[in-house]
Amino acid sequence: MNPEEFAEQGINLSIKGDQYRAIQLFDKAIKINPKPDFIYNRGLAKFFSSDFEGALKDFDSAINIDPNICDYYIKRGDTKQELLDWNGALEDYNNGLALDPFNTDGWTNLGNLYDHMGNPDKAIKQYQNTLNIDPKDVDALYNLGVTWKKLGKLKKAIKCYDNVLKINPHYLPAITNRANCKWELGNYKSSQKDYSLAISIDKEWVSKVFGEIINERLNMKF
Repeated sequence: MNPEEFAEQGINLSIKGDQYRAIQLFDKAIKINPKPDFIYNRGLAKFFSSDFEGALKDFDSAINIDPNICDYYIKRGDTKQELLDWNGALEDYNNGLALDPFNTDGWTNLGNLYDHMGNPDKAIKQYQNTLNIDPKDVDALYNLGVTWKKLGKLKKAIKCYDNVLKINPHYLPAITNRANCKWELGNYKSSQKDYSLAISIDKEWVSKVFGEIINERLNMKF
């Protein structure tokens, strides 16, 4: 096979979750032709298998060969976040977004970084940048809701979760977070409806994440 065929098979295996075999195929492609996109895709497979140090080396190599690809910087920023190199991640996101200011993953992940750094106001701005580009970006909508909730802006958080659920009605964290916000606001019956909805979708997940607290709330009479 030629290197492109090795790389194509590697991408398909990585999508299916078989990162080990994907990396082997990318190794073969890179041995024949060390193209930056082959190296980048091997870095993705390493990232998805939680080999963040290995992923970082591949993203470094891809950027050294071709420093003009936005996605290389964004994914290296994601990797540095995993390695808790927040300043390095910030630099990569800014460099990537300078190359492509319409990259929604970049804005959303930059928002996540600011949230981890304890700067929710800046996080909100980045999520809003994503939504200015794509108003139906579920990750940005959900993360914006989480951030509003942290700031005690429960009605704003609920609005975000409502928008998430218009796009994906089975998005469980949005359902349960909306229920929690409603409960804190004293909208107990509406909150109970959301808890019941979540249980009807995936009772095991709800039990694992919340234990008995939801059943206790459902058994309360109002």
